[in-house]
Amino acid sequence: MPHCRPIMTVKEPEVSPPASGAPTRVWLNKEVSPALLEGMRMLARTKPQDPLRVLGQFLIDRSNEAPAKNEEASSGHDDSVKTEN
Repeated sequence: MPHCRPIMTVKEPEVSPPASGAPTRVWLNKEVSPALLEGMRMLARTKPQDPLRVLGQFLIDRSNEAPAKNEEASSGHDDSVKTEN
């Protein structure tokens, strides 16, 4: 009888359920859709050979245009709102 080795099982990583609902849609429509739609219009005009790479680079470039906004959102406060001491 041949030597049998135990079968290894791999535990599946826990995955959060997909985000859904009105708050998520509102956030996506505000934060993502404008840049995504602009990039898709650019693709339709230029029809590049590698549209996903071009769109990805467009989105990266677009995200670099407003780093202050991204940092502000991640810090949880708005420096433009001044309080008097």
